[in-house]
Amino acid sequence: MMFGLRLATGVDLARIAARHGDESVQRREPALARAAAAGLLERIGTRARLTDRGLLVADELFVDLL
Repeated sequence: MMFGLRLATGVDLARIAARHGDESVQRREPALARAAAAGLLERIGTRARLTDRGLLVADELFVDLL
């Protein structure tokens, strides 16, 4: 998930959940929501990707996702 968020297309959270189980996404949901509220992450449908600002602080954001 961490490397995929750096991609321009981001990651498909539904695909991650299907492959690794719903819990893998659900336990990261609070961190994803905080990042989105801070303008660091953009969610479009089931996809999530870092914004330009989020890319600048990606390493710090990923610590929160662990």
